[in-house]
Amino acid sequence: MEDWNFGISTLIGLGYVFYFLNLGIQSKPYDRNYTKLFNKSYFIVQLGITVAIAIFGTYRILNVDAREVFYLSPLTFLIFFAIFNKISLLSTGRNILIATGWDRIPNGNKFTSRMNFFLLFFLTILIPGLLMNFLNIGQLMP
Repeated sequence: MEDWNFGISTLIGLGYVFYFLNLGIQSKPYDRNYTKLFNKSYFIVQLGITVAIAIFGTYRILNVDAREVFYLSPLTFLIFFAIFNKISLLSTGRNILIATGWDRIPNGNKFTSRMNFFLLFFLTILIPGLLMNFLNIGQLMP
C-alpha cells in the first residue's frame, strides 16, 4: 500500500507541473498553459491550491510515509516559476519563455528558454527528492 501512496503523490505533484509545462502538446511556448500564470489573480488562485496540496502533503509526510514528498512539487514549481519570471522581467523586459528541444522558439531566446525549462523541471524534482533523503536518512546527501 505504501508504494501506491508514493505513486499517487508523484502523479499529483508532477502531474500539476506537467499540466503547466504542457509537454509535447503545443509547439509554440507562448500557447502553453504556464502563460496563464502571468495573470496575477490566476497565479494567486494557483498558489492557494498548491499551498493546500502542500499542507496535505506535509501531514502525509509526517504521519504516513516520508516518500510522499512530491505533494510539495507544485508549490516548488510555482515558487521557482515566480523567481525565474522576475529575473526574466528584470533582465530582458519580458515574461519567462519555457521551451523544450522541439519547440519553435523566437530567435535569440533558444538557450535561455531551454535552460528555464531544464532548471524549473530539475528543481521541481530535486528539492522534494532532497527533502525525502533528509527525512529518511537524516542528511541531504548520502
